[in-house]
Amino acid sequence: MKYNKLGRMNLRISALSIGGHMDWGKTMGRDEVEPLMVAAYEGGVNFFDSAERYGDGACETIIGEIIQRQTWPRESLVLGTKVSPRGTEAAKGSQIGLSRKRLIDALEVTLKRYRTDYLDLYILHRPDPESDPEEIVRTMNDLIRQGKICYWGTSHFPPETLTEYYRIADQLGLEGPHVEQSIHSMLVNHRARQALAPFIKKRGMGITAVMSLQMGMLTDKYTDGIPHESRVAQDPNLHRQYKMWEAKIAKVRKVAADLGISTATLALAWCLKDPDISTTVAGASKLAHVEANLQALDAVPLLSEDVLQRIERITKDA
Repeated sequence: MKYNKLGRMNLRISALSIGGHMDWGKTMGRDEVEPLMVAAYEGGVNFFDSAERYGDGACETIIGEIIQRQTWPRESLVLGTKVSPRGTEAAKGSQIGLSRKRLIDALEVTLKRYRTDYLDLYILHRPDPESDPEEIVRTMNDLIRQGKICYWGTSHFPPETLTEYYRIADQLGLEGPHVEQSIHSMLVNHRARQALAPFIKKRGMGITAVMSLQMGMLTDKYTDGIPHESRVAQDPNLHRQYKMWEAKIAKVRKVAADLGISTATLALAWCLKDPDISTTVAGASKLAHVEANLQALDAVPLLSEDVLQRIERITKDA
């Protein structure tokens, strides 16, 4: 396993990590998830990511139970979660939004589910225009001082909101967000390249890449058409996206075949090759997925400058 720094932070985070898949706790129980986490941990993965909305909290509970059962040293793990302004399914009143109370309450619930005293990464899942930015920045810094979290960040936030957070942090002598979790794949890479570039360069912001397989589109699952049970077949929006990208995906698949690797391996290796990406979070619902994801580490050297330029020509303006 290769380990990177989280942006300018000194935290060593595995280049490849595993995300609490949305099926964890929803359609998959602890016995199904445990082999996936064990394989990832034994493969060198140290970052486990989740969100309070995944399985309505059940995903976090399962991860916590497995860590306890495996007796993995807490210091060997980087644990993170995302707190949503929408809250969980039954949320109402003060359980919604990103107020100081909400952030503290949600963290305490997550700590109990994870069975730990602190989180390494505490991430705001989406922006909340009704919450006061200064209150958020102050609260996150208070949680750092209290030892409840090590780093804080955002997920899918617009540049103007990040700019405001940093302005407030600078004015108050506090820490702005350390990490942004963002969709980053061969088909959707403009955000990390353009919108986040100033924060990566000036602020040393870490980037955790998600959806690098683009909901399975950048795999060999669709080589012979769209499987009936696939998400692309069942979700009209994903189906439209796939049809829009279908020709590009076919060409990417050809690049992978020429290199002698799967399309999924190529897609992950492409993210792992990017020096601005701190870690690539790959979901998994089968043991074979974890094993295949880990193989991407060995494929990174295959991505020569010629191969990268070939991919760039194919996916440009995707």
